[in-house]
Order: sequence, then C-alpha cells, then structure tokens
Amino acid sequence: MGSLLLLLYIVVALCNYSVVQSYLGRYVGSRLSAASGGEVSIGALYVNPLGQVVVKDALLVSPTNDTLANLGRLAVRFNRFPLNGEGLSFDVVTLSNTYYHFATIPSDGSVKG
Repeated sequence: MGSLLLLLYIVVALCNYSVVQSYLGRYVGSRLSAASGGEVSIGALYVNPLGQVVVKDALLVSPTNDTLANLGRLAVRFNRFPLNGEGLSFDVVTLSNTYYHFATIPSDGSVKG
C-alpha cells in the first residue's frame, strides 16, 4: 500500500513540471487533431488527481481552416468520471482570455460559419 501511495505522489509531482505539462499538451493536441481532421494545439495540460483539468494556450481549427476557438485558459472540475458509461459531469467550467466562433448547423447537416 505504501509503494502505491509513493507512486501516486511521484506521478502528481511530475505533473507539476512545466516540461511534462507541455509534453502532455502536445500529445493530446496531436491525438485530437488526428481524430477531428482539423488542427488542435495545446500549450500545456495539467490534470489534478482530485478531478480538475486545466488546458492552457489551446487553438482549435476546423478541417476547413476556420478558427473555432483560441483558449488562453480552460479549467474544468469534474463531479464524476465516466466509470459507468454515463459520460462526464462537470461542476465548474472556467474560461479566461478565450475567443471562440460558433458554427450553425442547418437542417441539411452542412456546417457554415
């Protein structure tokens, strides 16, 4: 049990280093870019084991090269994680220095900015 707590402490400590946060941001951004077909870049990603995720300096660009969001800071606190398939439940979502562009989806399903 003690070694498990030590391992958890080491992981949490590593996540507080800016180099690790930048690497996590690049990794998650590349995975999201591949999944969405657009461009997603994340400057830093911090995951707190108590249920908070902070994304810093993120840019979301659609596959049609339209900027959807430029996030300075996005902080999300979860009520629960999707352990039973019901999805995420958010308690607090905070946006700082953020610019976004909404797209409308008409009845024919085409996306227009």
